Amino acid sequence: MIEPYFIMNNRKSLDFDIKLKQGFELILSSDDVLIETAPGLNRRLLISRDRKDDIERSLSVRMKKNRGENIFLKFQRVGEWLKENSDYTDFYFSEIPDYFYKAVCLGSITAPKEAAGWLDFQIPFSFQPYMFKSSGAFPISVTNGSSLNNPESYFSEPVLSFYFDAIANGSIIINGNLFQVDKTIGKGNITIDSTVGIAYREGGQNISKSILITQNGYQPPKLQPGKNKFYINSAIQNLKVTPNWRRLAV
Repeated sequence: MIEPYFIMNNRKSLDFDIKLKQGFELILSSDDVLIETAPGLNRRLLISRDRKDDIERSLSVRMKKNRGENIFLKFQRVGEWLKENSDYTDFYFSEIPDYFYKAVCLGSITAPKEAAGWLDFQIPFSFQPYMFKSSGAFPISVTNGSSLNNPESYFSEPVLSFYFDAIANGSIIINGNLFQVDKTIGKGNITIDSTVGIAYREGGQNISKSILITQNGYQPPKLQPGKNKFYINSAIQNLKVTPNWRRLAV
């Protein structure tokens, strides 16, 4: 029987002879709420910031020392692996094969004195409040009049990529919301990344203000639960959508 493990930065914890001492603790994210008081009001005012807090979780692990290994150097290699990225990266837990998290290893990792043949320590992580469906992490070709079905109960933040020929203004309509690409931008490959709320040309030129300002203000595309209908004109070519389906993380 294979011990439960996690994958981060393209390496398995088992590659370092690390196993989880305890199960994966289940934690639901809290809402990010501003709490205020008002004179004469006998209750607090709760003002939602329309987002959820990260989940702070420490994994209690045991690392095995093999014959002839230097446990100090091995612990150092583990630190290099976990601290390889200073931003959120994909985190897979073997017990949840159809979903993955976005996590970053924050804070220090402290290990007490080595026991006979192993080292126990805790790894601190900060997890984004959503877990992502593995099948939604790949681009899907979308044509005029086609639909994408969001199987989750939360809206997703997709990434759209396409070629813009600039012969005329381009238009992308998602569930009735119009995103217009002005022909003065010029032809080329364009990406709209809703996860960070920006649009840019190949090479990195930021063109967010030219695309993401709609009748509802600054609004990156969202894919709502259920059916999402797309309409595009001929100026938008080879449209691909990475949907990033997600649900509340535990």
